[in-house]
Amino acid sequence: MNLRVPKDLRDLIREAAKRNNRTQTAEAVSRLEESFVREGVGRNGAQVGPRISTDSDTRELIVAMEMLLNQVDLMRKELNGRLKGLKGGEDEQS
Repeated sequence: MNLRVPKDLRDLIREAAKRNNRTQTAEAVSRLEESFVREGVGRNGAQVGPRISTDSDTRELIVAMEMLLNQVDLMRKELNGRLKGLKGGEDEQS
């Protein structure tokens, strides 16, 4: 299959391939496969459910989870500080 690709799209594929440590062909094939999976169609034409299939998706999820964990940790520290402040105020009143 010969495929003509606009230069700007070819540049995007080249950059994504570098980020994902793949060849440009592997990157293009992966993205084509992902588009069919999103539509619920597998390679053999069978219906499949959507799935997370790329390393970049996994990395994005890990980064998002780490950010959430950091936010939870900051909230925990803030609440502990407030709780200590409330307990300290109770000691002064007694």
